[in-house]
Parts: sequence; C-alpha cells; structure tokens
Amino acid sequence: GAVMRIDVLKAPPSTRLSFLGPPCARISTFETSSLGEGENFMPETMEGEKEMFGLATVRMREGLQPTRDIVLRASSEARSPIADVVMSGLGGWVGIFSKEHPSCSNEVVLRVWAPRGVEIFVRPALPIAWNTK
Repeated sequence: GAVMRIDVLKAPPSTRLSFLGPPCARISTFETSSLGEGENFMPETMEGEKEMFGLATVRMREGLQPTRDIVLRASSEARSPIADVVMSGLGGWVGIFSKEHPSCSNEVVLRVWAPRGVEIFVRPALPIAWNTK
C-alpha cells in the first residue's frame, strides 16, 4: 500500500488537508509535535489492527524519509484548495486548503515523508466540487 506522512510546519490557523480518493483508502492522523527535528516516525499499528497495511514494504525501503518540503501561499478564498499534493502509487491526492489570516505570514510550509523511490508532486488544485462546510 501507499504510505506517506505530511507534516504542517507552518500555516495560518484555517489550514486543513483533505484527502480525495477511493472510500477504501485508510487515512489516519497522528500527533507528531513531540518528535525531534527529522525524526522518522511511523506507527506500528492502526486502530486495533495487527499491523498497518504497507508497513512491511516501507520498512524494506528504510522507512519514511523526508522527500519534499513544500512552500505555498494561503488564498484569500477558503472554498478551493491552494494546491494538490500527489504521491506516485496513491489512488488519490491531498488537497491543501488555507485562507489568509491578518495576523500571520500566510505562508504554508509542509514536509512530505515517503519511502525511498516514491515521487511526490505538487500541482495546481484540480477544479472539482469540494464539500467545504
């Protein structure tokens, strides 16, 4: 399975990441703020399962590695993503939403982690209908 990690290093408070892909894909969030700089973190299990799907393959490739740092600018409008982050082999993508905030720099800085040999792409957001409540 395709496994990646996205750390939000700096962003306005409205920033959110939203996965668009098949319903069978499993998405998890983990608190990583207590980790040291560059610490390679990946959970061993996922919500009661014996082992997270794809973990053996990730281990064979020496774990998750910092693959790409991404710097974006927040938008004046929050209904559409500012960019999409795409991983080769992943059936879907992550839309990055971020609305400008008057009291911060409005810079969105992300660090994407993936197994060795996996490509990470940033593209302009696809024009699709997002459910942004």
